[in-house]
Amino acid sequence: LLFKVASLQIKAKLSGEEAVKNFELHPEKKPLTLTFFDQSKKALLSLTIGKAHKGGHAIQKSGDKVIYFSQSPLWLSSNKDNFIQKQIFSLDAKQIVQVSLEGAENFILVKNGDAFAIEGEGISLDKKKVDDFLGEIASLNFDDFQEIQNASANAQKVVRISLENTLEYRLSLFEQDKKYFLEVSALNRAPEQPLTISQNDDQNKLKKIEEVIQAKSQAQAFNQLHGKWRYAINEAQWKRFQKTALDFRVEGKK
Repeated sequence: LLFKVASLQIKAKLSGEEAVKNFELHPEKKPLTLTFFDQSKKALLSLTIGKAHKGGHAIQKSGDKVIYFSQSPLWLSSNKDNFIQKQIFSLDAKQIVQVSLEGAENFILVKNGDAFAIEGEGISLDKKKVDDFLGEIASLNFDDFQEIQNASANAQKVVRISLENTLEYRLSLFEQDKKYFLEVSALNRAPEQPLTISQNDDQNKLKKIEEVIQAKSQAQAFNQLHGKWRYAINEAQWKRFQKTALDFRVEGKK
């Protein structure tokens, strides 16, 4: 939006009350109005967007009798949903080292070398099924959101996704009247201890320390952005997290 407005090029201009009506800039036509504010909420600029005309749009500044015609169309939406980033996170599935699912059945998928296993069980896992699952949960989007007003009831499902860099995402999932919701948070799984660096440390240790610091910073930023919201998700996303241990087994094996 800001780029579109900042890069506007004007090809012509016109004035007159009749032009205001003809190009649907009159208030009775309820045109789209954009108002920009500074940090103190003082209005800096107000633009009214009128009718499309010869490849552009009619535009009028607040308090200005002149109508400007843009070089290119200025297609904008007054629907707030079109300005909301509806992605909660997008992870690299290859960085996932553990997924814990807690609900009617509790189990943990743990990465061991290049493959995953069910912690504490000898079930043979189908690599494609595991990879497909990790790919699905690596990206999480929402349909709507609302602020958390009261302490949440017990979640029907709790999912923890752990990454190589010690960052962990916790998803609490709820179902109510066939509607699906989740609350999210992040934490750094590294033990709380002083980080010391000496001139003799090798690159591997320095890299590990850097990853821990970054994970802590990422967790704080994630919680500030997402921690106070309850997100509505669709049924397809809900079903991704309803897997059982047997859903990953190789067909015909136990």
